Amino acid sequence: MQNYIVVEQVYNQMIVAGLISRVPYSSEQPTLVDDQKAFFTRRAAYYLNLKDSNIGLFAKTSGNNRLGLSVDCVYDKVNKILYDIATDDEGLVVPVDTDGATENDASRWVQPTKELAGLPVDEDPEAPPNDPPITNYELLVKDITSSVTPAVTSSVVSSLIPQFESLQSKLNSVLVQLELMQGQLNTLQTSVNNIKSCIFRR
Repeated sequence: MQNYIVVEQVYNQMIVAGLISRVPYSSEQPTLVDDQKAFFTRRAAYYLNLKDSNIGLFAKTSGNNRLGLSVDCVYDKVNKILYDIATDDEGLVVPVDTDGATENDASRWVQPTKELAGLPVDEDPEAPPNDPPITNYELLVKDITSSVTPAVTSSVVSSLIPQFESLQSKLNSVLVQLELMQGQLNTLQTSVNNIKSCIFRR
């Protein structure tokens, strides 16, 4: 979709602020994930609307919805296209870029607002940071830091990553050497067996 970069920027902002995080598996996981999806969609719709006033939220009163709105779609009322901008991966909300689907009922378009986006109404909110999308690797680091003691910060975990990678490389090298040694031992065992066979025949 056009201006999808805005969706990614909003996602970055909400991840850093701790408004989006992986939801542990439980019977409540689907509900909690949809809560985060809906929040993310409402905030993304607000910033998308600043770029293009035709983009808004989509009214939905059945199925998965929050506040009578779709939890994962924004709507272009002029071109009549419904865009899915959010999904989830094992309990983590993630943004998605889709081509959209035709939806002719433009009466279901809803104006995004600061209130729906969870933004201060008495001041101009800062635009989403113009950063590149957060990668899954960075999200993994964030997940690790959220599950350990507060003293272990993200910077500490990040500083350990090169050490882990170096250790992995050394372990791989050791495994290669062990495989070579195993081959040599097998050859030696074959030679010993041949010698024994010759001795016993005599």
